[in-house]
Formats: sequence, C-alpha cells, structure tokens
Amino acid sequence: MFILKLMLFSCAVLLLLVVAQYFYYLAPHAEDNQQLNNQLDGVRKKISYFTQLEAFNKRYDELSKELADYNARLNNIATHAMLTETLHDRAQKNHVKIISEINKKLKNQEGVASLSQRITLEGDYFALRKYLHDLNRLGSLSFIKQIRMEKKENSQELKTVLELITYKLP
Repeated sequence: MFILKLMLFSCAVLLLLVVAQYFYYLAPHAEDNQQLNNQLDGVRKKISYFTQLEAFNKRYDELSKELADYNARLNNIATHAMLTETLHDRAQKNHVKIISEINKKLKNQEGVASLSQRITLEGDYFALRKYLHDLNRLGSLSFIKQIRMEKKENSQELKTVLELITYKLP
C-alpha cells in the first residue's frame, strides 16, 4: 500500500511539475504568440487593402480616360449631313451597300441631343464585320442600339438592319 501511495504521490508531483513548466515557460509565450498573430492579421489586412486600392486606382485611371474620350466625342460636332457622308464613305471603303436609311431626331434629354438612324445594308460577312468595327471608331459618340442579320436566299451576302444612335451637345 505504501508503494501505491508513493507512486500516486510521484505522479502528482510529476503532474505538478508539468503544469508548473507550462505556466512558467509556455503560458507567457502564448500571449506573445497571440499578439504576433494579431499583428500578422493586421499586416495581411493592410496588404489586401493596398492591393485593392491599387486595382481601384488602375480602374479609375482607365475610366477617367474613357470618360475623357466620351466627352471629346460628345463635343464633336456631328451634323446629320456629316454622319450620313461618313457612313456612306465607310460603307464604300468596306464594300458594303447601303440599301436604305431612315433618320429620326430624338428629343433632347438632359442637354444632350440624339439622332437615331435605321440603316439597311448588304454585303458579305467579313465586309459587314469590318464596317461595324469602323462604326465603333466614329469621331462622334455613336452606339449600335440594335442589329439584325439575315442571309439572303441563294447568296453569300447578308442583309443587315442596324439602329445607330448618335449623341451630341445641342
């Protein structure tokens, strides 16, 4: 029985030593570890913030350039006669035939005038594609609102109807 008590006492002393070692050596470091983890989290958040800020600044610069381009195109004097001439020149350059053209002046909205043009074209796919690409590079602020392409019977040509909206300052 004495040996059992001695073994029990030895186990208790060993357990006490292990607990004492933990609190003496490891517990103070656990607090330091927590502080280091908190600092590390703070650094990670700052890196993430600056990465997002850099992406935002890059996108802001891109949007500023785009806005400046839109303003320049909006201020470009785009008369109906000039637009018609430009559309016909580009059609001829790209071997596209303009079948019909219907123009409609839209009402001014917020100080911006707009002109709607419904144009019917004929040409092969690649010529029409090139023509549409050229329309996107007009000097005026123009957008293709709607487009419909149909293949002509017994032909490689396409009949295309598009609606082009052009905006300008009055």
